Order: sequence, then structure tokens, then C-alpha cells
Amino acid sequence: MLEKIAEYPSRYIGLFRPTKPKAKILQNLLQSHEIRFGDAFEKAIEEYLELKGCEILPKKFTTANNDTLNIDQCFRYKQKVYFIEQKVRDDHDSTKKRGQIQNFEKKLDLMLTMFAEQELVGIFYFIDPDLVKNKNFYVAELDKMNKITT
Repeated sequence: MLEKIAEYPSRYIGLFRPTKPKAKILQNLLQSHEIRFGDAFEKAIEEYLELKGCEILPKKFTTANNDTLNIDQCFRYKQKVYFIEQKVRDDHDSTKKRGQIQNFEKKLDLMLTMFAEQELVGIFYFIDPDLVKNKNFYVAELDKMNKITT
């Protein structure tokens, strides 16, 4: 982090930055911890799925456009293939929520191509049940995708 501060000081100080450098550094540290928590939760869920008899499938894919897509959970259970996009919290702004849906749709398209002959279940899941700021948006968008794919 010290290297980032030294290399990009404008991220932490500036004429029009309303937060003080100390607050911005704390914000970066907390965000880093939240990302690591999400990564650890992905691993814990994967281990749980294995214990329940799921076959864990690869989670990193390359599209025809050479985009790399990482799926949080991908597994086979009782003749169905599941892929899960899991997030820690749903308290982001409108630009981020649209990006999340577009990202999920890319993954859905890829999974439909890769597992065309199998029943596929896609799930968009938020770990923290108390943060559901955009729930109505996600439900509506995922419902549209469901209608298109069925």
C-alpha cells in the first residue's frame, strides 16, 4: 500500500478530494479486507459443496473474445450444472449494479454454450441479508434473463 501511495499520491490527496488522506487509506484497507472476506467465503462454500457430494467444476473460463471470466461457484449436482455469482453485499450504486448484471449475463451466455446439453441453474447471491438496496432491480433483471433462456 505504501508503494501505491508513493506512486499515485493523487488517489489520496488533492485539491478536490473531500476525504483526508488518513480516511482514504483506511477506506482502502477496509475494502481490501472485505474483498478477502468474500474470497474466503467462496472457498468455504466450495468446501461445503464438496462435502455435500457436489462435483466442483472449473471456475475460470476464456470467452471467444479472449475475455477471462471467473465464476464464484461452478459445480455439478444430481445431473444439473450450477453456477453462482456471489457478492458480500448489495449496497452499490446504479452503475455498479448494471455492471453486475451485464457480467452475470456474460457468464450465463458462456455457461449455456459450454453446458448446452445439460440442465443449467444460475444463481446470483448476496451473502449479507441485511444489505438489499438493489433487490428489486436484480429480481427484475434476472427474471428477464430467465424468460429469455427458458
